[in-house]
Amino acid sequence: MPDWSLVLVGLVVLMVSAEVLVRGAAWIARAAGIRPMVVGLTIVAFGTSAPELAASLVGALEGRPGLATGTVLGSNVANLALILGATACLAPIRWPSRSGSLEVRALLVATLTLPLPLWLFGAVPSWWGVGLLFAIVLFTVKLMTRERKTATPPDDRGAPPTRGEFAAHLLLLVLGLLGLSYGADLLVVGATGVAAEFGVSDQTIASVVIAVGTSLPELAASGAAALRRQPEIAVGNVIGSNLFNICMVLGGTAAITPLPFSWDGEGYHLVVCLGLTLAVVALGRLTGCINRWHGILLLAGYAAYLTGSALVG
Repeated sequence: MPDWSLVLVGLVVLMVSAEVLVRGAAWIARAAGIRPMVVGLTIVAFGTSAPELAASLVGALEGRPGLATGTVLGSNVANLALILGATACLAPIRWPSRSGSLEVRALLVATLTLPLPLWLFGAVPSWWGVGLLFAIVLFTVKLMTRERKTATPPDDRGAPPTRGEFAAHLLLLVLGLLGLSYGADLLVVGATGVAAEFGVSDQTIASVVIAVGTSLPELAASGAAALRRQPEIAVGNVIGSNLFNICMVLGGTAAITPLPFSWDGEGYHLVVCLGLTLAVVALGRLTGCINRWHGILLLAGYAAYLTGSALVG
């Protein structure tokens, strides 16, 4: 199949899979009496981060552990600037209220402590990776415990769902996650081939096509959530994906083998990731909403980030 055909097929698969996933996730959230954002933080976020996890683990097993650090930093920047920006342009996103401060605090702690092992050891040691894995498990348990206490009583949710309804929507969720991963693979392979045909450098392909490609599931899921008026799933997806990337992707890969870090090569991406996380959280807290103008600003910031990546090399 020609490369441009792979791009088109990948886009179609992504759009259909995102619609299926969001439909299933929103129904499960309503049926369980929990907030849609929590579904975005857990099931949707973890599922859409699968490409980053796969790329990092394969890199570690093939003797290229440094790939994980670049994947996590680049993906987190794309999630905050490209995905949150594009989603906000489709529909304004309400920032989590005080009841959602747990997930925002967790994101800040995970991101702001990321430089510590890099400064102290020049790498992410294996024991630090194990600690990150423990942290994401602890966060998930605490989050679900909170939701059980605040879940909507069954009497307020109408007729309870049947087993068949629950199984059908769970199947939609699984099929959507699998479709997102498959569609992203097709699109990345096709786009890489098209870029190579036009003589685009390997560096540009890696910093633009591959980096954006691993974030396409998040982009598709968040965009579909915004169009279906489920912005809480979108913002939960971004926050959860960034947490998952740091704790599970980086932590899981480091647990297998220590991850070296080069300030010359990756320092720029780390600084942008830290600054962008602080800026987005501050913007959300101050305004209570990421609107279309904020989205345009985030997209412009991502374009500037890519330009800087090309200049830094």
